Amino acid sequence: PVVAAGSLFTGLAANGDVTFSNTFLLDLVGRSEAETVGRNWFDAFVPRTRSDVKTVFEESIRSGDVPAHYENEIVAKEGGQRRVARLALTELRAGVSAE
Repeated sequence: PVVAAGSLFTGLAANGDVTFSNTFLLDLVGRSEAETVGRNWFDAFVPRTRSDVKTVFEESIRSGDVPAHYENEIVAKEGGQRRVARLALTELRAGVSAE
């Protein structure tokens, strides 16, 4: 069942560390900004059984070919998983538009 529909935003550095997260994501995973920013997204928020998520991210960084959409689960603080559907991945670089 769909629990919530909203806009989840998080920024990741090339090494996978979280650089920012919006309130919707923080509420969804039950964490504060201080508990989120600076942590590695793949170690802290992606289920260990989904190593493909990190592989897609790393390949996107290497090739510059960023998938328009990608779906996966994320792990909340209490250990439960939340399905993130139609996660739009956009590469942002200093001085470059995300259009």
